[in-house]
Amino acid sequence: MVFSAFLAVALCYALMSRRRRDDQPQYGATQSTPHAFLIPSENDQIRHKTDQTPWRIGRGRSSNLPLDDSSVSRLHAEIRRDALGQFTVQDLESLNGVYVNGEPVEMVHLDENDRVEIGDVGFTFTLHDEDYSEQEPTVFVRTITLKK
Repeated sequence: MVFSAFLAVALCYALMSRRRRDDQPQYGATQSTPHAFLIPSENDQIRHKTDQTPWRIGRGRSSNLPLDDSSVSRLHAEIRRDALGQFTVQDLESLNGVYVNGEPVEMVHLDENDRVEIGDVGFTFTLHDEDYSEQEPTVFVRTITLKK
């Protein structure tokens, strides 16, 4: 009887502590809404969402943005968001480097419309989501004007 009570208390404690851990945000976990976007230079219709931090870019399959280009290292760069909401890009000791607005960088803050080059692959950094598919359509209303 005592053993059954002890087992029931231990089970309840385990469930409660797990529930508390699941409610807390994990390191690196973020909201489901994207923070920023990388738009490829060759196709501005594609938008890569940076929806977690750190957000890794490279040729490897484990990257958040895998790039199939021989100029890109397996783990080339990462984008991070700090506590103030500022984004930075950091070169992860890649062979061909990271360039922002044509300048080689090891780590730099990103601003709106910065050109980011990962190896030979170019992107534009933006904070704005221009995906209008989820927005309501605009209504055009014609009004009558009085003639003078």
